[in-house]
Order: sequence, then C-alpha cells, then structure tokens
Amino acid sequence: MTVMSGNNKCERILQVGQLVPGCNGRMWQTEHLVGSGRCCEVYQVNLVGEDAKAALKIYKKGPVYKYACDREQVLLQILHKTKGACQHLVRVFEDFTFKGHPCMVQELLDLNLRQLLHKCHGDGFSLYTIQKLARDIFNGLIKIGQIGFVHGDLKPANLLWSPDSAALTIIDFGLSFHMDDSRIGKLQSQGYRAPEVERWNDNVTQQSQQQQQSMDHSDVNTIILDNQCNVRPSVNSDVWSVGCVLAEMFLGHKLVSEEDSRLLTVRAEETLSYAQVMVVHKLQVRENDKDHSNSEEVLKSFKDLVLSCLHENPSERTGASEALQHSFFEQRLVPTFHDLLLLPTCVIRLINLMDEEYLDDPEIFQEVSEDILDGCDEYGTIKSSSFPKTGEGRGKVYIEYHEARHSLEAFNALTYKMFSGRSVLVTFYPPDDYAKSTYY
Repeated sequence: MTVMSGNNKCERILQVGQLVPGCNGRMWQTEHLVGSGRCCEVYQVNLVGEDAKAALKIYKKGPVYKYACDREQVLLQILHKTKGACQHLVRVFEDFTFKGHPCMVQELLDLNLRQLLHKCHGDGFSLYTIQKLARDIFNGLIKIGQIGFVHGDLKPANLLWSPDSAALTIIDFGLSFHMDDSRIGKLQSQGYRAPEVERWNDNVTQQSQQQQQSMDHSDVNTIILDNQCNVRPSVNSDVWSVGCVLAEMFLGHKLVSEEDSRLLTVRAEETLSYAQVMVVHKLQVRENDKDHSNSEEVLKSFKDLVLSCLHENPSERTGASEALQHSFFEQRLVPTFHDLLLLPTCVIRLINLMDEEYLDDPEIFQEVSEDILDGCDEYGTIKSSSFPKTGEGRGKVYIEYHEARHSLEAFNALTYKMFSGRSVLVTFYPPDDYAKSTYY
C-alpha cells in the first residue's frame, strides 16, 4: 500500500467529501486519501451524524477484486471470532458494495512501521521499542497460525500502530491463505521474501505462462498448482519476513536491498543463509555506529532472535510462540524520552508541572491537581489520572483519555505550554505500565 502525499493527481475512485452509503442506513463521508495499492484505495472517513472515524477500503471493479475483498473479509471474521478478538489484527466493522466497488470499513490506524522509522531519521528504533513491536507481531502471528492461516505479505507497510490499543496491528490479508488451500498465488514482497517463496513464485509464473497458452482467460496471480516446489509456503515463511522486519527496525533501512537479493538462491556460507550473513555483518556495523545504552547481553540476545527467524530451511526457523519465549523478551528495558514520543497512546505524561512545595502541602496539591485536570479536560473526556508523590513518578502527572485522538490533541496543545512560569514537557505513556502503576 502506497501512502499518499496529497499532491497525487491520478484519477481516484472517490472524491474528498463524497458520501458513501454503508450498512443499516449509515453514511460515511470521505475526508482524505490514506493510501492506494494495486487493487484498492483507502480513505479516512467520518460517520455522518456521529463523532466516529474509520478507514474505508474500496476495491477496483471486477471479479478478481471482489474475490480478494470477500476473502480478506471472511478471513478476518474467522480470525476474530475464533478464540476472541485480537488487538494485533485489524478489525472490520462492515462490508458492502458501492457503485460496483467492493468495500470494507475497518478501524482507523496510525502510522505504519516504515513511516515510524522515517521519524527516527535513519537511526532505527531503540531495543525498547523493537521489543514492544516485535512482541505485538509475534502475538498476531500466533493468532493467524492457530487456525492454519498464513499472512503471506508481512512488511513494514502492512504493520500499523494503533494508538487506542497501544499495539502494532497487522493489516492487508489479500495474499493470505489456509495451509490446506490448493489455490495459492505469488506471495510476499521483495526484501521480505523467504527462499522457499522465491522458488514458489517462480513456479507460479512458469505455470501461469503455460496455462495462458491454452486458456483464453487466466488469473496470473492465482493459479492452481501441481505443487512442484520441494517446500510449500507456510507459517515459517511469515517468520522469515518478521526476521527481515526486526533487522530493519534496528538498522533503519532494509536488511536485504535489491542488490543483496541477487544472493537469494546462493548460500553465502555453509552454515548460514544469505540473510543471516547480512544480519551478522550489518547489525555489527550498526551496533558500532549506534548511540545506545543497552548491555552487550541484550544486543546479543536480539541478534540471536533475528538469526533464528532467518534459517534457510523453514523447519529450522523459530515459531511465533517459541520466539516469545526467547531471552530477548525477558529483558526489562526502560524507554528513553524519545521512545515515549514515538508511539501515541491514550495516556500522556506531563513533566515540570509539580513543584516540591505542591507535593508536600495537601491544600496546594489538591488545588494544583484540580487546575491541571480542568486544563486537560478541554481536549477530551478523561478516564483516569495519577499524581504520584513517591518513587520515580514523583512530581509527574499521568492522564488517561478514553480515546487516543483526545490524548494526541492534548499532547500537541500542552507541549511546551507555560505553567507557573515553567515550560511543560509532554510524552505519551505505555498504558500497561500506567495500569500497573509503574512510573518513570
């Protein structure tokens, strides 16, 4: 999915401000184009008459696109209904057809992983952020794999941050399939494509060319195969993609470039896959360049996790559940100030508001606390708040909003605002730590 800059003049399926009838009399109004791909466009929409926003995914006309939309919609229904909804998989609110275009209304998410990396100016994420996001990805993969599905196109553009659930969310199941399916087409994107998928895709191309010679109409992208490949794509193929994504989070750029991908079918060393060799060399160079405060043990653990995802033989790769038991996830990592600016959540942290004299005088403390809450309430409904007087949270203020869009509004409005002659510093805060009263 290509994220739009706002200046693209290509003809679009919908126009800004256009009304799109949904289900049960609901009317959606387009606000702006979020992104576009080969088969569809995604718009931010608002539910007319209510203060609710969502993402409208509208497909091009035609049976192939209708099949892709129906398949994704049904797959997501199955995933969310089986063993409960999962915050790591995008939610679908409704589906319908508009002027011949299949449509799905999904939850509105924030930036994708590549956009988040751009905010780091090429430095990559800290290991704290990588640990959080990696845990989310593996949890999503567990959910998908529990009922025998494979995503088939995991990459930064299909991993979006959800401020409301404070989790990385997997989207775009257009290439997904069940392990029992015989109808499987080309999978995965360059730079995140497992070796066995590369061979599978070559086989799809060869068979589609053969079928085109004997058929008037052939879907090039989805062919019933004779399974001539030695290794069929599986959940382990998704794990390879995750390994590439984890390395990219740390490096700040793709692990495997177009030039590197030429080594795909060549074993770089006898005991390592080509991607593992890239990890060994590129991560070592990046470690030397990066300004980090992590121990050598944590870095070594992270590298080992990435390597475990990138074995040439799919059966030797770690599984998603096994990965979550890795020592890397046992480390208690503390976020930096920058880390807490990167990922919006429903909770904000205010620094430089409470003087020591406020904390030690009950009457002044009560008065100042009420003033702060009154000021924060201007931006949305407050769900809860905390004013710790002890520990590392002493003097800091924590505000939890019902919706992340309100915390984001408060963040933008209060950052560097003057309070009693002092400049207020604002960050977001992990809801899990806030719920456990873990302050820093």
